[in-house]
Amino acid sequence: MAAHSPRPVGVAILFFLGATSAEAAPVRTSSVTYQVEVRDRVTPGPQDPTATRTELSSARIARARRRGEEVGALVDAVAGARVLDLGGPLAQKRLTLRGGSPAQAAVMIDGVVLRSPFAGGIDLGLFPAELLEGVTVYRGGQGATFGEGALTGALSLRTRGPSLGLRRSVTASLGAFDSRSVMGTASLAPVSVGASWSATAGNFPYLSQLPGLPERARVRPNNQSQRAAAFVSMSEQSGGVDWSFLAAGTQRAAGVPGLADTPGESFTAQEDQRSLLARTTAAARLGAIRTQLGLDVHYLELDYQDSAQDLLSNTRFMSVGAEVGGRATLGEHQRWSLELRGAAEQAISSVYDVPTRPRGVVSLADHLVWGPVLGFVGLRIEAAGQQPALVLPRLGVDYAWAEGWSLRAGVSRSARLPSLDELYHPPEAGYVGNPELLPESAWEVEVGLGVEEGGLRLGLTAFGRRLEETILYLNRNAFAVRPENLGAARALGLEAELRYQTELGPVALGTELSGAWLEAELEATSAPLPTQPRFAGAGAVDLAWGPFELGLSARAFSSTFVTLRPTDENVVPAYLRADASLILAPVEHFSVAASVLNLFDDRSLTSVQRIPLPGRTWLITLRIATEGEAT
Repeated sequence: MAAHSPRPVGVAILFFLGATSAEAAPVRTSSVTYQVEVRDRVTPGPQDPTATRTELSSARIARARRRGEEVGALVDAVAGARVLDLGGPLAQKRLTLRGGSPAQAAVMIDGVVLRSPFAGGIDLGLFPAELLEGVTVYRGGQGATFGEGALTGALSLRTRGPSLGLRRSVTASLGAFDSRSVMGTASLAPVSVGASWSATAGNFPYLSQLPGLPERARVRPNNQSQRAAAFVSMSEQSGGVDWSFLAAGTQRAAGVPGLADTPGESFTAQEDQRSLLARTTAAARLGAIRTQLGLDVHYLELDYQDSAQDLLSNTRFMSVGAEVGGRATLGEHQRWSLELRGAAEQAISSVYDVPTRPRGVVSLADHLVWGPVLGFVGLRIEAAGQQPALVLPRLGVDYAWAEGWSLRAGVSRSARLPSLDELYHPPEAGYVGNPELLPESAWEVEVGLGVEEGGLRLGLTAFGRRLEETILYLNRNAFAVRPENLGAARALGLEAELRYQTELGPVALGTELSGAWLEAELEATSAPLPTQPRFAGAGAVDLAWGPFELGLSARAFSSTFVTLRPTDENVVPAYLRADASLILAPVEHFSVAASVLNLFDDRSLTSVQRIPLPGRTWLITLRIATEGEAT
């Protein structure tokens, strides 16, 4: 049997859930109160308060729980962020930031950076809003704080920790294409537990629009999926030590439909995935220094088979890490943080043998506050395997010249190491790895304006990035695709976000608007980078009146190209989708939500990778929940 590595379309990675502790140290200045440290976790480094970031409101996350949404639906509306939908219900959702690839954006849950042997990115569809307390999108290079892989930014997810009073929830959903799911959670300090199951037939109708050919109605084949997950987390304080533990796992079985409108479309390929995360930390104060020890283990199994083509492969991936760190406040104006980390990752695969890559990290950061000025200085040095050591500095400043008004600026260097699959994949199944690949790295500069007045929040940001050793996939001949370093690329961009909340008599009104402009090209060819639309925008309006809540939203981006060659055959049409939802909560602890996606039933919509998306899709969600007091 021939070995086979699944296409990026068929790669889903990890479902990581858990709990965390938090410690805030407000520093008051002459005009504002800065939250210098928003969390007390050492790994993966101190938060950067001068970074361009969007923290989703608790009200927005609460609405997503009642609607039964996943985190991808929330992040997709953030300026500069786009979540790639790879094919309808339970299909994978991958994050891109500021025109980068999914591999260039890091995803973290409770401070743990998720890793994989593949360059396809992390599936955001595995994170239901029901289990999340905080969602923050960091845009721009975050190498100094979050390490390699955060070249264009990072998504930080914070789970809901154990509660003092009993908190429990049961959520059940039923939707189009025979989609259904059920989830249950329970929390009472010091323990939280939960489990979920979901499935879909997934075979939706769409319109095939091949260049030069008439439109043709088709049905997406082999798109069924089932997924189950469970987690347990604990946090406790004993003898002056704060400790926490989490373990979470998921299993997914799904068909792999292949790329649409190609002769290689698959009717029999199947993927089976199993993943696990275990994490424990212990933190204590030694004099003026807050110290923390941490251990984590990631495990992933991925099996692929296609009986029609006699293809079979299996991959086992493990990453083990440990870190020690400390942080302290010096007087009223300074707080520093130090981290030392060692790790190793190994993939045992029928595809590319048994590559192993050790990792080592040292990170130092300092926050400085002086009057209305907040500064951040960070430096991270990271080495992995035979790749060159990465030196990732960051300098940022935030100046608040009046209450609610601030200017910020920053410059940073970030990087991404090639994945194990990119390096070691053997020449088979139309794909070959490249062991000579060098890390991608980028210098980025940004300036921004922030305004908060009453219920109004406004953010404007401009950035420029120069990327070295850009990794793109090329067809060197008719039989093989290979990742290669193609030199420098540059990007310029503008981002705008507006959030407004008010009350009009008995009606609560919330409005969110975002927009982004991006100009990105490969310097060697002056061609635009593929799959990166020049314009993107999103908007949402939520109205709440008594037990009713109505939500309307839209998402759009301009046309783009699926390869480096901007021809009619490679164009991806412009995208516009409108969604609506109605929530009814007639009594306390109970709600029912009806959601409709793609209201206009446009069956010609595709992702920026020209993968077809479903037309009008509906979902009904019932939720029963009680809230306990947070610890």
